Amino acid sequence: MLEQLYDKYGKRKIYLAIAFLIIVLNILILTITYQSKIKFTIDGQGFKYISHSDENIIFQDKEGNEVLVTIDLSHSGYTFSSIAGKYEIKYKDKTIKYDSSDWNNKGCFITLSDGRKYKQNFIRINVGEVSQADKFIPFDVQLVNNIEEVYDFIDGNFMIVIFIFSIPLIFFGLAGIMYPERIWDFQHILDVSGGEPTNFAIMLNVIGGILVIGFALLNPFIYN
Repeated sequence: MLEQLYDKYGKRKIYLAIAFLIIVLNILILTITYQSKIKFTIDGQGFKYISHSDENIIFQDKEGNEVLVTIDLSHSGYTFSSIAGKYEIKYKDKTIKYDSSDWNNKGCFITLSDGRKYKQNFIRINVGEVSQADKFIPFDVQLVNNIEEVYDFIDGNFMIVIFIFSIPLIFFGLAGIMYPERIWDFQHILDVSGGEPTNFAIMLNVIGGILVIGFALLNPFIYN
């Protein structure tokens, strides 16, 4: 079947068309992964990242209630927090204050909505993972931790980096499948003159191409 398509449209066009379809599939996988990474749940209540600017980060719960993070720009330099040294979270009737402006000497403090102060250690909770110990962590602290994790992911532009990294992998892997002889020639351009690849060498290039494409597509899940 592929040979018929090669004869009708040309092998290069088929190569580009398949590469395009794989890239579309890759974008779909990245989109699904992104959507899962910008959400978190606390005590059965779901939250989702909406947007951010220099001064604010906005989340919403599943009922549409806004979670507003207001950043203190005077403490936005290097701190333990991925957001800023100081910021305030407003959610419903809660006001939560985070302060790690002097984390190196005093640590990180979260002023809970009831006025109590919670000293944060340097190990944050991973988004989506709830351990037995989390049951004893106040809701306000879990909210801070999850917002930090999501913002760290958003600010790092990891999905864009993974997408850019995956493009050459897709083209190279597909070339290994469709042009294994040329890949072999390229691999041995400096140590072989006029030689031909064996069937085994061709098979290895095809398998290698499949593995490379598989890695490019599964990389978001590996990161996740």
